[in-house]
Amino acid sequence: MTRGSGHVLCSRAAAMNLSSQQMRRFRPLSSGLCALAVASLAACNPDTPSGPLGEVHGEYDGDWKYFSDRQEAVLYSPGRDTVGDVSTLTICGRDVGAPKNWLDDWGLCFHVSVDTALLGTGPTTLVIDGLAVGAAGFIPRDISFTRHEGHSPPVRSAWGSTFCNEGPQGKDMRVATAGTLELWVNDGTRFAGQLRVETSGPSAGRCPAPKAQANLMFDVQPQPPPEW
Repeated sequence: MTRGSGHVLCSRAAAMNLSSQQMRRFRPLSSGLCALAVASLAACNPDTPSGPLGEVHGEYDGDWKYFSDRQEAVLYSPGRDTVGDVSTLTICGRDVGAPKNWLDDWGLCFHVSVDTALLGTGPTTLVIDGLAVGAAGFIPRDISFTRHEGHSPPVRSAWGSTFCNEGPQGKDMRVATAGTLELWVNDGTRFAGQLRVETSGPSAGRCPAPKAQANLMFDVQPQPPPEW
């Protein structure tokens, strides 16, 4: 990705037309992070469609589908005194095409759960390498994550999920996930950096992707998890 592409990427992140609910969840990249992003995304393929946060694509029937029309990130953090004490970063890309309504969206998400104690400990780079297994559903309950050698212990689990209005419902999830979570800002009030990840195996949710890749920037504030 060229320097000009990085500038456009940062400008688009700041100018995204989000709903009020999405605006509460999304924090545009600061100018300092944009400068870091330009350097860190230098290895991007210039021919790969990019959205406001970067690149998201999944493989379907041997072809790659790109989810760059709309992208957003959120960090749900229950707090250090909450049972479970796990915070989850979720970054999604959507392909809206020319939908009749919002139900026509097709999306691909990546989820990384970390120890809440990690928040506020400063910049770091975490290695993701493991196998996530769970029941069918967009966000499976009781996910089992087997860590492979070299995996960073603060990362509790990582997996991919997909959603669409019409399409096959995925079976039980079994996703091998590998990559890095690089934190540039981690001061307890902001969680910002870059996620580079690849998944292999059927993702969770409807319209599962057997393979997926992402190279995404994020800059979010911890917030309480939603009440489903």
